[in-house]
Amino acid sequence: MDNNPLPVFYIDARRSLYLGRNRAPLREIHSGNSWFTVCLQGQLRFQANGHDEWITAKSILASAGTKITVDNRDAVSCVFYLDETKPDFAALKSLMQPTPSGLYCHHSHEESLAEQLRDLRDQEPDFDTALACLDELIYGPLGDRRHDFKADPRIEHVVQRIRETSAENMSVKQLAKEVNMSESGLIKLFRKNVGAPIRKHRLWCRLINFITFVMAGKSIPEATTLAGFSDASHLSKCYSSLMGVPISVAFARTPTIKCFIADEKLTRAEQMDPKSERLPTDPREYFARLAMSKAS
Repeated sequence: MDNNPLPVFYIDARRSLYLGRNRAPLREIHSGNSWFTVCLQGQLRFQANGHDEWITAKSILASAGTKITVDNRDAVSCVFYLDETKPDFAALKSLMQPTPSGLYCHHSHEESLAEQLRDLRDQEPDFDTALACLDELIYGPLGDRRHDFKADPRIEHVVQRIRETSAENMSVKQLAKEVNMSESGLIKLFRKNVGAPIRKHRLWCRLINFITFVMAGKSIPEATTLAGFSDASHLSKCYSSLMGVPISVAFARTPTIKCFIADEKLTRAEQMDPKSERLPTDPREYFARLAMSKAS
Protein backbone atom coordinates (compact mmCIF):
# COMPACT_ATOMS: atom_id res chain seq x y z
CA MET A 1 0.00 0.00 0.00
CA ASP A 2 1.22 3.52 -0.83
CA ASN A 3 2.25 5.21 2.41
CA ASN A 4 2.30 8.77 1.11
CA PRO A 5 -0.03 10.74 3.41
CA LEU A 6 -3.38 11.86 2.01
CA PRO A 7 -5.45 14.98 2.81
CA VAL A 8 -7.94 14.43 5.62
CA PHE A 9 -11.57 15.52 5.87
CA TYR A 10 -13.54 15.49 9.13
CA ILE A 11 -17.18 15.62 8.03
CA ASP A 12 -20.30 16.56 9.96
CA ALA A 13 -23.43 18.66 9.44
CA ARG A 14 -22.42 20.85 12.39
CA ARG A 15 -18.83 21.60 11.45
CA SER A 16 -16.44 20.04 8.97
CA LEU A 17 -12.69 20.41 8.59
CA TYR A 18 -10.62 19.73 5.48
CA LEU A 19 -6.83 19.58 5.88
CA GLY A 20 -5.00 19.57 2.57
CA ARG A 21 -1.61 18.20 1.64
CA ASN A 22 -1.41 19.37 -1.95
CA ARG A 23 -2.87 21.92 -4.31
CA ALA A 24 -6.61 21.44 -4.93
CA PRO A 25 -8.17 22.63 -8.22
CA LEU A 26 -10.57 25.15 -6.68
CA ARG A 27 -12.77 27.33 -8.88
CA GLU A 28 -16.01 29.25 -8.30
CA ILE A 29 -17.60 28.47 -4.93
CA HIS A 30 -21.21 29.28 -4.02
CA SER A 31 -21.53 27.45 -0.73
CA GLY A 32 -24.68 26.82 1.28
CA ASN A 33 -22.60 27.11 4.44
CA SER A 34 -20.23 29.73 5.84
CA TRP A 35 -16.57 28.76 5.53
CA PHE A 36 -13.10 29.86 6.54
CA THR A 37 -9.86 28.88 4.83
CA VAL A 38 -6.23 29.16 5.94
CA CYS A 39 -3.23 28.44 3.74
CA LEU A 40 -0.99 25.84 5.32
CA GLN A 41 1.55 26.63 2.64
CA GLY A 42 1.76 29.55 0.19
CA GLN A 43 -0.97 32.09 -0.60
CA LEU A 44 -4.07 32.22 -2.77
CA ARG A 45 -6.01 35.01 -4.37
CA PHE A 46 -9.75 35.50 -4.61
CA GLN A 47 -12.34 37.56 -6.42
CA ALA A 48 -15.91 38.04 -5.23
CA ASN A 49 -18.77 37.90 -7.70
CA GLY A 50 -19.40 41.34 -9.20
CA HIS A 51 -15.99 42.72 -8.21
CA ASP A 52 -13.02 42.99 -10.58
CA GLU A 53 -10.32 43.26 -7.93
CA TRP A 54 -8.25 40.19 -7.05
CA ILE A 55 -7.06 40.06 -3.44
CA THR A 56 -4.09 37.96 -2.29
CA ALA A 57 -4.36 36.46 1.18
CA LYS A 58 -3.47 33.52 3.42
CA SER A 59 -6.90 33.39 5.07
CA ILE A 60 -10.46 34.08 3.87
CA LEU A 61 -13.86 34.08 5.60
CA ALA A 62 -17.04 33.89 3.48
CA SER A 63 -20.66 33.78 4.59
CA ALA A 64 -23.06 31.20 3.17
CA GLY A 65 -24.39 32.15 -0.24
CA THR A 66 -21.36 34.23 -1.22
CA LYS A 67 -20.10 33.65 -4.76
CA ILE A 68 -16.33 33.66 -4.88
CA THR A 69 -13.69 32.63 -7.42
CA VAL A 70 -10.47 31.26 -5.93
CA ASP A 71 -7.10 30.97 -7.66
CA ASN A 72 -5.09 28.93 -5.20
CA ARG A 73 -1.93 28.85 -7.33
CA ASP A 74 0.40 26.46 -5.49
CA ALA A 75 -1.16 26.97 -2.06
CA VAL A 76 -2.04 24.09 0.25
CA SER A 77 -5.13 24.99 2.25
CA CYS A 78 -7.39 23.88 5.05
CA VAL A 79 -11.09 24.76 5.17
CA PHE A 80 -13.43 25.09 8.15
CA TYR A 81 -17.12 24.64 7.27
CA LEU A 82 -18.81 26.52 10.11
CA ASP A 83 -21.78 25.76 12.35
CA GLU A 84 -24.68 28.06 11.49
CA THR A 85 -26.34 27.39 14.86
CA LYS A 86 -23.29 28.78 16.66
CA PRO A 87 -21.61 32.22 16.41
CA ASP A 88 -18.60 30.75 14.56
CA PHE A 89 -18.77 33.30 11.75
CA ALA A 90 -19.03 36.30 14.11
CA ALA A 91 -16.12 35.05 16.22
CA LEU A 92 -13.81 34.68 13.22
CA LYS A 93 -15.00 37.92 11.61
CA SER A 94 -13.96 39.88 14.70
CA LEU A 95 -10.33 38.90 14.05
CA MET A 96 -10.26 39.64 10.30
CA GLN A 97 -10.19 42.57 7.91
CA PRO A 98 -13.28 43.36 5.79
CA THR A 99 -13.12 43.76 2.01
CA PRO A 100 -15.41 45.90 -0.20
CA SER A 101 -17.10 42.73 -1.47
CA GLY A 102 -18.30 41.65 1.98
CA LEU A 103 -15.67 38.95 2.42
CA TYR A 104 -13.05 38.97 5.18
CA CYS A 105 -9.35 38.14 5.02
CA HIS A 106 -6.06 38.33 6.92
CA HIS A 107 -6.92 36.62 10.22
CA SER A 108 -4.82 38.25 12.95
CA HIS A 109 -3.38 34.88 14.05
CA GLU A 110 -3.18 33.12 10.68
CA GLU A 111 0.45 32.00 11.06
CA SER A 112 -0.26 30.40 14.45
CA LEU A 113 -3.44 28.82 13.07
CA ALA A 114 -1.55 27.36 10.11
CA GLU A 115 1.07 25.83 12.41
CA GLN A 116 -1.56 24.25 14.67
CA LEU A 117 -3.52 22.93 11.69
CA ARG A 118 -0.43 21.35 10.14
CA ASP A 119 0.19 19.56 13.42
CA LEU A 120 -3.44 18.42 13.56
CA ARG A 121 -3.27 17.14 9.99
CA ASP A 122 -0.09 15.17 10.64
CA GLN A 123 -1.42 13.63 13.87
CA GLU A 124 -4.75 12.58 12.27
CA PRO A 125 -6.64 12.31 15.58
CA ASP A 126 -10.06 10.68 15.88
CA PHE A 127 -13.22 12.54 14.89
CA ASP A 128 -14.19 13.89 18.32
CA THR A 129 -10.66 15.10 19.12
CA ALA A 130 -10.38 16.91 15.80
CA LEU A 131 -13.75 18.66 16.20
CA ALA A 132 -12.81 19.71 19.76
CA CYS A 133 -9.58 21.19 18.37
CA LEU A 134 -11.59 23.03 15.72
CA ASP A 135 -13.78 24.59 18.41
CA GLU A 136 -10.67 25.76 20.25
CA LEU A 137 -9.16 27.23 17.07
CA ILE A 138 -12.32 29.29 16.50
CA TYR A 139 -12.95 30.47 20.07
CA GLY A 140 -9.65 30.13 21.91
CA PRO A 141 -8.35 27.62 24.48
CA LEU A 142 -10.95 28.43 27.15
CA GLY A 143 -13.81 29.26 24.82
CA ASP A 144 -14.04 32.65 26.55
CA ARG A 145 -14.90 34.49 23.30
CA ARG A 146 -18.01 32.37 22.72
CA HIS A 147 -20.10 34.48 25.10
CA ASP A 148 -19.31 37.64 23.14
CA PHE A 149 -21.59 36.48 20.32
CA LYS A 150 -25.23 35.40 20.28
CA ALA A 151 -27.03 33.22 17.74
CA ASP A 152 -30.75 33.76 17.12
CA PRO A 153 -32.58 30.79 18.77
CA ARG A 154 -35.16 30.74 15.96
CA ILE A 155 -32.42 30.24 13.38
CA GLU A 156 -30.75 27.62 15.58
CA HIS A 157 -34.05 25.69 15.59
CA VAL A 158 -34.62 25.99 11.84
CA VAL A 159 -31.06 24.96 10.94
CA GLN A 160 -31.33 21.93 13.22
CA ARG A 161 -34.64 20.94 11.63
CA ILE A 162 -33.13 21.28 8.15
CA ARG A 163 -30.30 18.98 9.20
CA GLU A 164 -32.75 16.41 10.55
CA THR A 165 -35.01 16.45 7.48
CA SER A 166 -32.67 17.43 4.64
CA ALA A 167 -33.67 14.48 2.43
CA GLU A 168 -37.26 15.73 2.59
CA ASN A 169 -38.64 18.98 1.22
CA MET A 170 -40.05 20.38 4.45
CA SER A 171 -41.88 23.55 3.51
CA VAL A 172 -40.89 27.03 4.65
CA LYS A 173 -44.47 27.32 5.90
CA GLN A 174 -43.94 24.42 8.33
CA LEU A 175 -40.55 25.73 9.48
CA ALA A 176 -42.01 29.21 10.03
CA LYS A 177 -44.90 27.76 12.03
CA GLU A 178 -42.47 25.99 14.36
CA VAL A 179 -40.79 29.29 15.30
CA ASN A 180 -44.00 31.37 15.28
CA MET A 181 -43.04 33.51 12.28
CA SER A 182 -44.50 34.34 8.90
CA GLU A 183 -42.93 32.66 5.85
CA SER A 184 -41.60 35.97 4.53
CA GLY A 185 -40.25 36.89 7.95
CA LEU A 186 -38.37 33.59 8.28
CA ILE A 187 -36.96 33.85 4.75
CA LYS A 188 -35.54 37.31 5.51
CA LEU A 189 -34.24 36.36 8.96
CA PHE A 190 -32.60 33.18 7.65
CA ARG A 191 -30.91 35.05 4.82
CA LYS A 192 -29.71 37.73 7.24
CA ASN A 193 -28.27 35.24 9.76
CA VAL A 194 -27.04 32.42 7.53
CA GLY A 195 -26.39 34.23 4.25
CA ALA A 196 -27.87 31.59 1.96
CA PRO A 197 -31.51 30.78 1.20
CA ILE A 198 -33.10 27.88 3.09
CA ARG A 199 -33.11 25.76 -0.07
CA LYS A 200 -29.36 26.17 -0.62
CA HIS A 201 -28.53 25.37 2.99
CA ARG A 202 -30.67 22.23 2.70
CA LEU A 203 -28.59 21.17 -0.31
CA TRP A 204 -25.45 21.61 1.77
CA CYS A 205 -26.86 19.26 4.43
CA ARG A 206 -27.79 16.75 1.73
CA LEU A 207 -24.22 16.85 0.45
CA ILE A 208 -22.81 16.07 3.89
CA ASN A 209 -25.29 13.17 4.18
CA PHE A 210 -24.33 11.90 0.72
CA ILE A 211 -20.66 11.66 1.76
CA THR A 212 -21.68 9.94 4.99
CA PHE A 213 -23.75 7.35 3.10
CA VAL A 214 -20.86 6.65 0.71
CA MET A 215 -18.49 6.13 3.65
CA ALA A 216 -21.11 3.85 5.22
CA GLY A 217 -20.72 1.59 2.18
CA LYS A 218 -23.71 2.64 0.08
CA SER A 219 -23.22 2.73 -3.68
CA ILE A 220 -23.14 6.16 -5.33
CA PRO A 221 -26.71 5.73 -6.72
CA GLU A 222 -27.98 4.56 -3.31
CA ALA A 223 -26.26 7.43 -1.49
CA THR A 224 -27.62 9.92 -4.03
CA THR A 225 -31.21 8.80 -3.42
CA LEU A 226 -30.92 8.48 0.36
CA ALA A 227 -29.45 11.97 0.65
CA GLY A 228 -32.39 13.44 -1.26
CA PHE A 229 -30.84 14.34 -4.63
CA SER A 230 -33.11 13.80 -7.63
CA ASP A 231 -30.41 12.22 -9.81
CA ALA A 232 -26.66 12.05 -10.50
CA SER A 233 -26.71 15.27 -12.52
CA HIS A 234 -28.33 17.17 -9.64
CA LEU A 235 -25.72 15.77 -7.22
CA SER A 236 -22.80 16.64 -9.54
CA LYS A 237 -23.99 20.20 -10.05
CA CYS A 238 -24.48 20.77 -6.31
CA TYR A 239 -21.14 19.21 -5.37
CA SER A 240 -19.23 21.38 -7.83
CA SER A 241 -21.00 24.57 -6.77
CA LEU A 242 -20.89 24.03 -3.01
CA MET A 243 -17.44 22.44 -2.68
CA GLY A 244 -15.67 24.29 -5.48
CA VAL A 245 -14.29 21.11 -7.09
CA PRO A 246 -15.87 18.53 -9.44
CA ILE A 247 -17.27 15.44 -7.75
CA SER A 248 -14.89 13.33 -9.86
CA VAL A 249 -11.96 14.81 -7.90
CA ALA A 250 -13.29 13.55 -4.56
CA PHE A 251 -14.67 10.23 -5.78
CA ALA A 252 -12.03 9.24 -8.28
CA ARG A 253 -10.88 5.72 -9.10
CA THR A 254 -7.62 6.38 -7.25
CA PRO A 255 -7.37 7.31 -3.55
CA THR A 256 -7.47 11.07 -2.98
CA ILE A 257 -8.66 11.76 0.58
CA LYS A 258 -9.19 10.20 4.03
CA CYS A 259 -12.65 10.81 5.49
CA PHE A 260 -13.43 10.81 9.22
CA ILE A 261 -17.10 10.73 10.28
CA ALA A 262 -18.64 10.25 13.72
CA ASP A 263 -19.05 6.55 14.49
CA GLU A 264 -22.72 6.86 15.53
CA LYS A 265 -23.61 8.50 12.22
CA LEU A 266 -21.86 5.83 10.21
CA THR A 267 -23.59 3.11 12.24
CA ARG A 268 -26.99 4.71 11.65
CA ALA A 269 -26.27 5.07 7.93
CA GLU A 270 -25.08 1.45 7.67
CA GLN A 271 -28.40 0.21 9.06
CA MET A 272 -30.52 2.09 6.54
CA ASP A 273 -32.03 0.06 3.73
CA PRO A 274 -30.16 -1.31 1.88
CA LYS A 275 -27.85 -2.34 4.72
CA SER A 276 -24.14 -1.91 4.07
CA GLU A 277 -20.68 -2.16 5.59
CA ARG A 278 -18.68 1.02 6.09
CA LEU A 279 -15.59 1.77 4.05
CA PRO A 280 -12.18 2.15 5.71
CA THR A 281 -11.12 5.70 6.57
CA ASP A 282 -8.07 5.35 4.34
CA PRO A 283 -9.32 4.60 0.79
CA ARG A 284 -6.05 2.84 -0.08
CA GLU A 285 -7.09 0.01 2.21
CA TYR A 286 -10.34 -0.37 0.25
CA PHE A 287 -8.51 -0.41 -3.10
CA ALA A 288 -6.03 -2.97 -1.75
CA ARG A 289 -8.90 -5.24 -0.67
CA LEU A 290 -10.57 -4.80 -4.04
CA ALA A 291 -7.38 -5.76 -5.88
CA MET A 292 -6.95 -8.86 -3.70
CA SER A 293 -10.54 -9.98 -4.28
CA LYS A 294 -10.14 -9.60 -8.04
CA ALA A 295 -6.85 -11.50 -7.97
CA SER A 296 -8.45 -14.39 -6.11
